[in-house]
Amino acid sequence: MGFFDLLSPIFNAFDNIISPFTNDLVRITWWALISALVTSIVFKKLSNPKKITSLKVDLKAKQKELNDHDGDFSELKGLAVETMKLSIKRMGLTFLPAMLASIPIIFVLTYLSNRYDLDEPNAGDIVPLNVVWEDQGSPSDLSIQIDGTTSQAENIKSINWPESDQIIRLQESNKTVVTFPIKKSTVIHKKQWWNSLIGNPAGYLDNESQINRIEFNFNKNKILNFGPSWMHGWLFLFFFMTLTISIVFLFVFKIKF
Repeated sequence: MGFFDLLSPIFNAFDNIISPFTNDLVRITWWALISALVTSIVFKKLSNPKKITSLKVDLKAKQKELNDHDGDFSELKGLAVETMKLSIKRMGLTFLPAMLASIPIIFVLTYLSNRYDLDEPNAGDIVPLNVVWEDQGSPSDLSIQIDGTTSQAENIKSINWPESDQIIRLQESNKTVVTFPIKKSTVIHKKQWWNSLIGNPAGYLDNESQINRIEFNFNKNKILNFGPSWMHGWLFLFFFMTLTISIVFLFVFKIKF
């Protein structure tokens, strides 16, 4: 579990409570509402509206003075420098609060990606997979164990998704590499430095393994049934609703930029 996964158990518990009464579209819209609300409140608390307003007035005055200037170049240069300084100050007053206010969204994005990005296979579905080895060619000590029965499986291209009470193990040198079913993830790999921030829900391969990664071809979860394919997933809906609701909160909380 990475840093941005820390709140996922709480998000998941709430999601499970409202799941029987809602669909994916409603829940993602709910998380967009929460994200927009928290981000708006954090930005308003961290920013300085009075100073931003004052700088905005000064900047407009300097810009007008610059546009109306009809003197020599040295005066024009001074006005341009002053205008640029005011613009940088105004940007500084909004940039850091905006960056800090966006952090809560990363927690939500991490959770939503793990929960809503991929479709859960049904028992018996054929899930394509690709085993990528560290070296060229696949070793001959790869096997599959199903309900205690082991068989060689050098060239695994797919797997029949197990029943809920069935356990399938992919083994390397009689050592379990992956146990199915796994949590939804398009790839299992060796742990990387960035996994301390965002973890892989399916876990990691052993550093000593000859397998570099195992790639899965899960179906994408479809939330919207209209528009081009890039609109169908959760990501477009989440960002569209977050942006739309944030614009409403700009007026509600009288947020200044």
